[in-house]
Amino acid sequence: VFFVPLFSPREQKMLGFLSLDDPEDGKIPTEESIQITELFANQAAIAIDNARLFQQQEADRIALEEGITQLRTELEPIQRGDLSKRMRPSHQKLQPIGEAINIMLDEISGILKSVQLVTLAVEEHTRNVQRSSEFLVRDTSQQERQVNQISKVVGDLAEMMRQISEQAAHMSRAA
Repeated sequence: VFFVPLFSPREQKMLGFLSLDDPEDGKIPTEESIQITELFANQAAIAIDNARLFQQQEADRIALEEGITQLRTELEPIQRGDLSKRMRPSHQKLQPIGEAINIMLDEISGILKSVQLVTLAVEEHTRNVQRSSEFLVRDTSQQERQVNQISKVVGDLAEMMRQISEQAAHMSRAA
């Protein structure tokens, strides 16, 4: 019975072992054949490690692609203007991106609320200015009518004064 360990250099643990039983020539393995077998076992362990690493990376890549697809789906309502939506990325590597987007959405929402308040205040101020302008126009029209009326009365008074003056001159001549 001949056992050769398969040791993972990456994970620093034993993956298993090779069991080489019942050699064809029936002889006990030589030191050289043991070294060759150990070399083969080391290469096999490295190949197993690489295969596992590749599978793990492929699974991570697929999970990341799915997380990105989910993130894109979650971004669609935001693109349409719904800023109440919050990101919940499923992949760990996308968590910082989701948090950054959520912080940005909170800040944008705050800015928009401030803009809405300012817009409402400006709208109210505009209505007040419009009302004041309407009062001024109405008062100006009323003052214009009053000035015209006063001008007419002054004109009438001037005419009356002229007539009185003419009558006084006429009386003075007569006297």
